[in-house]
Amino acid sequence: MRRAGLGTVMIETSKQLSVRILAAVALALPACNPDAAGQIPCVEDVSCPNDYPVCGPAGKCIAGTSNAGASVAIVGADGHAAADFLSGTVRVLVSARASTGVKTVALSSGSVNFAASATAAAPPLYAFDANTTALADGDAPLTATLTAGDGTTGTASGTLHVDNAKPAIAVFTVAGGASGTVTSGKTIPIAATFSGGTGTLTSSAGGSLGVTSGASVLVSPDAASTFKLRVTSRSGVILESGSTGQPPDVTVAVVAPVSFTSNFTVSPSAIAQGDAGTFTFTAPTFGASVVSATVQDGTNPPVAIASGGTVQIPYPLTLPGTTALTYNLVLKNAATSPDTVSLPVVVKVNQAAPTITSFTFQSNGTAAATFNPGDNVVLAHTYDAKGGTARINAVIVPGPSGGTTTVNNVQSSTVYRLTVTNPDGLSTSADVTATVNARINAFTVGATQPASSSGAIISSGSTTKLFASFAGSATGNAAALSCAPSCNATLGATTIASGGSVTVTPSANGTFTYTLTVTPSSGPPATATVTVKVVPLANATSLAANATVIHSGGVALLTPTFDFGTSPVVPGTATIVGTDGSTYSNLVSMTDVAVSPVATTTYTLNVSNGAGTPAVSPAPVTVTVAPGTWSPLNNSPLDVPPGATVTAVNGKVLIAGGLASGTPTNQAYLCDSSGACASKTMVGSARAYHTAVAIGGSGAHAGKLLLAGGYDTSSTHVTASAEFFDPASESFVATTNLSTARARHVAVLLGDSTTLLVVGGTDGTNDLKTAMKYKAGGNLAPTVAASGDLVLTLGRADFTGTLLGSGKVLIVGGKAGNLTAELYDPAGSGTFGATAGSLPTGEDKRSHTAVLLNHLNLSGKVLISGGNTTAGRSATQFLYDPVGDSFVAVEPLATARSNQAAIEVSTRSVLICGGTTNGSDVIASCERYDPASGTGTMFPTAPMLEPRTDFGMAQIPMPPSPSLLFGIVAAGGTVLTPFRAFAETYDTN
Repeated sequence: MRRAGLGTVMIETSKQLSVRILAAVALALPACNPDAAGQIPCVEDVSCPNDYPVCGPAGKCIAGTSNAGASVAIVGADGHAAADFLSGTVRVLVSARASTGVKTVALSSGSVNFAASATAAAPPLYAFDANTTALADGDAPLTATLTAGDGTTGTASGTLHVDNAKPAIAVFTVAGGASGTVTSGKTIPIAATFSGGTGTLTSSAGGSLGVTSGASVLVSPDAASTFKLRVTSRSGVILESGSTGQPPDVTVAVVAPVSFTSNFTVSPSAIAQGDAGTFTFTAPTFGASVVSATVQDGTNPPVAIASGGTVQIPYPLTLPGTTALTYNLVLKNAATSPDTVSLPVVVKVNQAAPTITSFTFQSNGTAAATFNPGDNVVLAHTYDAKGGTARINAVIVPGPSGGTTTVNNVQSSTVYRLTVTNPDGLSTSADVTATVNARINAFTVGATQPASSSGAIISSGSTTKLFASFAGSATGNAAALSCAPSCNATLGATTIASGGSVTVTPSANGTFTYTLTVTPSSGPPATATVTVKVVPLANATSLAANATVIHSGGVALLTPTFDFGTSPVVPGTATIVGTDGSTYSNLVSMTDVAVSPVATTTYTLNVSNGAGTPAVSPAPVTVTVAPGTWSPLNNSPLDVPPGATVTAVNGKVLIAGGLASGTPTNQAYLCDSSGACASKTMVGSARAYHTAVAIGGSGAHAGKLLLAGGYDTSSTHVTASAEFFDPASESFVATTNLSTARARHVAVLLGDSTTLLVVGGTDGTNDLKTAMKYKAGGNLAPTVAASGDLVLTLGRADFTGTLLGSGKVLIVGGKAGNLTAELYDPAGSGTFGATAGSLPTGEDKRSHTAVLLNHLNLSGKVLISGGNTTAGRSATQFLYDPVGDSFVAVEPLATARSNQAAIEVSTRSVLICGGTTNGSDVIASCERYDPASGTGTMFPTAPMLEPRTDFGMAQIPMPPSPSLLFGIVAAGGTVLTPFRAFAETYDTN
């Protein structure tokens, strides 16, 4: 618990009070410290606080059980620590308890009594407003008095540290004023004189430091800053500079140190004794911080000089013995304490200058001569260096005075300067001029010199380079460049050095001619030209495909769209490159390119302009090769006509019946995956457009095929006969007839695997609405359901019936103009009833297909595909959902068709093949429906070897046999080509 100046706590009482003090309450007081045991002084238990109620042997309050019946303690000033100095009115808390009840609690300091606080405290705390201004500054004693309910009293004492003095600021300056300027990185003093507290200096840039009254502190701000002085009294009263009646805040500007670039120089840097003339002093470039610059010699008045400028100062009188003159450039900035830099230069005072008697060409004895490139130049000279040195053009050491110096292989006009210098550095010079006739060795253009030539083709916005080699230029190692027509602005420079290069940046498309002109000092100039043709960038706009999925052996057409720009058009290259290594060149924009990949391939269009600059390729096109291939099952040209049944049985396929040239046949073939087919003859009757269903269960007929109904003697006469095909003996056995003769009907094996539902069809004239259940018994003679014929809601032919997972049978289509479907429920005696859902308007399907799906996501749903409608052949497809009893449209067929065949393959997709698109043609195309996601997708697959309609498909194990992999056999149908394949197989992969 924080206590403000607490001393010994005492209470006087005439009798023992029996109030039990709750230590937990005391520990809950503000800032109570449970580790204060043995720290609070006391004279008896009653003077201890509730949390440590026992006055121990050492005179300090400790934990334990007290015999006192009351206690009073001064807790302290609310919100202040015991050592805090206080000013104004503070709220003091007193803790008081008594077993007979607290009658009154009073708080005073000497003769000053404090009133209870307007904001009362919750007992055992009592609050008083202590006005410290009524007390003298310093330690003021406090007395708390408790009067118990029985009249007994107790007191506790404490102390308040009072300080109501106000601080004052007398002086607050920087460098003696309210503002100052300091050089970056250096310091400036801030002085402060104040009273009544401690001082803190804060900066607007952040940071603070303490300051002592009457002293100065050094500051070094990084940027212009405002400094504030804050004086804080012991009781927390704050006075700041800049407030009313106080000195203002001080500001410090920051300037950069004196800086300069290059050197302070003088010319000449050496003179001879007794010379008269003028020195030229050249100043370096000053930094922005320099506000004054003068040249000083220590004797004469300073002379101002500008940044990078010059001043002339006359030579002083040089007396004998003077060897050097010293001058200083003095630079100052704008700081309150200036930052001054002094830069010296020294002028040497030498003896007399050397002499040159003659400097000529030996060939003609004059100071000028003309040479061809590669000639040797001989220079003759007579001079007196007075013991110093001699140079020609600063690098050639000439022969002795009176002799000659040879310069070999001169390539350009040159001025040769002979300079002789005495030991004191004074020089004398003489010149001769060698004029070299102009000659151009090479002038080429290209991105790199090894690949350069007399002409270049570049892309618009690109650059290239000119390369030159020449001799004899009057301007030394430089010659002129120009461009026509009016295109000098494309040159990076209008001069070029021999052996050098210049960049050219053409600004428009077209042909530019660049000319190199080498002009000698005398005689005709030499010229050479190169050309740069600037062509526009090519554009590769798009690459499209008419099909992104094809079957194996199929063809996709890729359409590239591109151009080689305009004005002018220079043909470039355009190719299509496939990831399979294929390349297609010589493309024409928007002209199809046929591709036939054997595997999924991605194609990219690459276009470059005449300069070879590639355009950004458009998005590539991927052509996916869909799986699936057809091959002949048996090459025998046997005729399996339309209306035959194709049924899997015991690992083989039975192909039975059909309508050959308008007459039903009793011919059948039993084929295995090797292609071997055995011819069989049905015994019941010839059949076409009949049904063939494998019987399940474990009875005598298990595994046998029941062939029933169909046309027998003509394409209009129907039969009720039925027969079994026994795969064990590979023979046919007649059995009980159907109750009603019919063809183009539906036969569905019900969920018990032994009962066959025979539905609808035609009697040769009318569509039937009758149905029957055909029960395969334990012997060769089947039994017909006792309920007799069942009844559809309407007559149907060329329709579909599909066994659902629920055991019900879905009947769809078969009646022109009718959109209803119906369900057969085998429960009880079995009944037909219309479904809640129906096909959409215009979808009165006939000669369509229906396939029960086993895909994980769509298992139990039925895919209804294509068929004939009132409007013609249909491409629509619907999924029947038995849960919602509804038809939902899904991805349509790529080709509208009817009289096709469909089967679910091992990849969980549905293979749909053949049929007719208009009632008279016969097609071989196939496609597959993949129900994996959304409404499913259609993708092409290989077409059948033969066009077929009104045919069948069935699974067959793939070789080697036995195999868990199944292919698909397609057989029968209307075949229009001379090949007339008997049957063919489909590999799904």
